[in-house]
Order: sequence, then C-alpha cells, then structure tokens
Amino acid sequence: MLLKQALNNKLTSKLFLRDLPMEEKDYKTFSGFTMIIIQLVMVLLALLFFFLPSFESLGIFLLILTFLSFGGYVSVLPNDGVIVTLFGEYKGTIKNSGFFWMNPFLKRKKISLKAFSEKTELVKTIDKTGYPIQILAFLKWEIEDTYKAYFTMDNFASIPKMEAALALKELTGHFCLDNFGNPKQGESIRNNEEKFIGLVMQHILKRIKPSGLIIKDLQLLEIAYSDQMVDKVSQKQKAISNFLSTKQTLDGAIELAEKAVKKMEDKNLVTFDEKEKNKFVSDLILALCQDKNGK
Repeated sequence: MLLKQALNNKLTSKLFLRDLPMEEKDYKTFSGFTMIIIQLVMVLLALLFFFLPSFESLGIFLLILTFLSFGGYVSVLPNDGVIVTLFGEYKGTIKNSGFFWMNPFLKRKKISLKAFSEKTELVKTIDKTGYPIQILAFLKWEIEDTYKAYFTMDNFASIPKMEAALALKELTGHFCLDNFGNPKQGESIRNNEEKFIGLVMQHILKRIKPSGLIIKDLQLLEIAYSDQMVDKVSQKQKAISNFLSTKQTLDGAIELAEKAVKKMEDKNLVTFDEKEKNKFVSDLILALCQDKNGK
C-alpha cells in the first residue's frame, strides 16, 4: 500500500513538473580558442599514431573526431543570442558575446536581443466624451525571455505593435482628449499625458510578458481629433472662449455697479428707492458691457 502510494506521488510529481512552463536558461559554453589548441594536439597525436605499429586505426579515429569537431564553433555578436537545441529539446540560450565551441550535433538559432523600435498604426478610436480621435505612438521593446518568445509564439515580433494599438484603443475610452476646463467630462489626455502613457505601458506589459517580451518606452507622436471633428471642436472651443469672456466682463460690470451705488449712498450724493436703484444698476451694467465689447 505504501509502495503504491509512493509510486502515485512520484508519477503525480513528474506530471506536475512536465506541465510547468519552461523558462530561459543559460547554456554553458566552452572557449573556442581553447578548442583550437585541443584540435591541434589531436592532429599531432593522430600523425604520431600513423608512424607507430598497430596504432594506425587510432590515428584515423582521432582525425575523424577532429574533423567532426570543426562543426561546433559559434561566434556571438554583442546584443545577439543563440538558442541551443538537441533533437528538438531546448538546452539553453547563449547571451554572452564571444567565440565558443559546443557539441557539433547541437542545433543553433541566432536571435537578436537588440531593442526594437517601431511606430504603431494610426489608431482611430473614441474618447470618453464620444468624440472620434486618432493616435499614433512610438514603441520600443525587446526580448526578455528567449525561450518564451521563440517557442511559445509563431510571430513574436508582431505582438508589441498589435497590443499597443489595442491598449491605446481601450484606455482612450477612459479619458477625454480635452475637457475644455470642465472636470466633470473626465481626465484630459493632453493634461495627463504621462499618466495616460504609464497606464498604456502597464497594460501592454501585462499582455506581452507571458510571451517573453518587455516594453521599454512609449511616446505619443500624434493625438488629435479625427478630420471630420476638427471644425466642430474648433467651434465648441470658440463658443466656450466667448462665453468665459462674456461671463468675466459681466462679473466685472456687476462688481463696478455695486461699488458705484454703494459709494454714492455712503456719500449721500443721491437717494434711490428700490426700483430706481435696480434701473440704475441695470443701465450701468449695460453701458459697461457695451463699452467693453466696443473696445
């Protein structure tokens, strides 16, 4: 009973480990320059065995072995990597630059570890206020885990650009491009660009990290209302500006009229009943507003 339980636990453990997602691991390399010296020694020994009775076969074996070992050299440039597999099994990744030697039967696949820079497509979406806008962004990303990027995705290079477009489209719906000074319309992208970019980067990173990729930078190159909305938005901005200007003028006129009436009453220059006072204030406000508009 105990033996059966132990076997079941061992089998369950193996299945669990098999289901665990693999991650990138370093492949231990051997110096290519050291291997050149070893090969020279092997060639000299092979030549020596040719002149010794009964050792010719050993000399031939060493020459064949030396010949096969020439296929194990690999050079890795800075910011490049080499994925190593053996008969379809992942063995590791070489990320250090240099000249190395490895088992000649190992399959090698070079992969770039440089930062990739690209523009997203022009994203057309709708902001929180319902206005159609268009966004163009600059994206910088790189490979963090070569195993996940190479073995879990068909075309990992297209993922960041696609996820950036989706993130921009989704998060724009939580902001408005301009709130025209009205906080009730929501946060403005123009006034909170750093916050908006930070949220977009977090969203992209969450989506691409399982693919072994990481985003390094995001910049908004263009963010504006779509062409059909430019005239409407311009008219709205002009109307709001005129309203604020008129309101400011009216507030100033009311304040001046109140001060004038109070000053005349304090100095007993004139005595108003309530009806005359209201008419005087109204006429004064009208005159001040007309004078302001005339200027």
